[in-house]
Amino acid sequence: MLLFLSLIGCTLYPKIETFMSQQADRAGLSRRSVLVDGGSMYYWEGGNPNGEPLLWLHGFGGDALWAWARNLDDFSSTHRIIAPDMLWFGDSQGGLTLDAQARAVQRVLEAEGIESAHVIALSYGGFVGLKLVSYGSVESLVLIGVGGIGWDREEIQTLESRFEVSRLEDLFVPSTVEDVNTLVDVCFHAPTWLMPNDFDQQLYGNVFGKYPEEQRALISDLQQQSAEMAQWNDLWQTPPPTLLIVGRQDPIFSVEDVRELSDALDGTVKVISFADHVPQVGHARRFYRSTRRFLNQHANPPSIDGNLKE
Repeated sequence: MLLFLSLIGCTLYPKIETFMSQQADRAGLSRRSVLVDGGSMYYWEGGNPNGEPLLWLHGFGGDALWAWARNLDDFSSTHRIIAPDMLWFGDSQGGLTLDAQARAVQRVLEAEGIESAHVIALSYGGFVGLKLVSYGSVESLVLIGVGGIGWDREEIQTLESRFEVSRLEDLFVPSTVEDVNTLVDVCFHAPTWLMPNDFDQQLYGNVFGKYPEEQRALISDLQQQSAEMAQWNDLWQTPPPTLLIVGRQDPIFSVEDVRELSDALDGTVKVISFADHVPQVGHARRFYRSTRRFLNQHANPPSIDGNLKE
């Protein structure tokens, strides 16, 4: 058994990389980049060139393909896909704030000649998506694993205690291979302790360990800005149509947290049972059906493709 798990560890990471590459090919995606303040933002573009633009914003724990590989092809026949690697993920570099992220994403849209897009955003990417609202470029918004109206210090300390870390940055930016397991446990409602150590090492070296200081700065900025999140309501006086998706077992944002944000946005909440922080991975079909219905309701013109894939 130990030998078997060891062999899996040696082969699992390259298999995942191959799978992501294949999914990008299936969705007809090509790699592009655009200059932004302080660097460049890299992104994937493809899908249906005549479809409405669909912008995908990932969170911590990888780049665009790591977050969305299981989902992009489901929408590639009906939508034009734009999936950036956020600043300081993948090969993207630039500023160290939510506002810098939003400006860079807006620059991508402008470079592609896109005035507005439907947005699907996960965790940290959700806060970037909310910042993007002020640019007038968000047609509709799907938020995954995003909740609350600001983190005060007490709420942050509660999270730090829950995960036994001294600072929130220590949770979202692993500094050791062991920390990778903790972050993966946050994401998936499934036992991850059986993951071979070789896989953990490759995951840390190739995905999580590239820009640790810059990513810690991003988390620090997020905490500061989220404490003032109530002031963002000025951006939401006429919020875009919003669907908020949350795993019932999400250890970061509870269903109650998500409903609080939904009330501020006049949105709709979809709860996925037996799911943690990234339900679009473990429950890709349920995610697809809920998101497809929402996009169909807010399509312009209002008839993308009423048929759901089975």
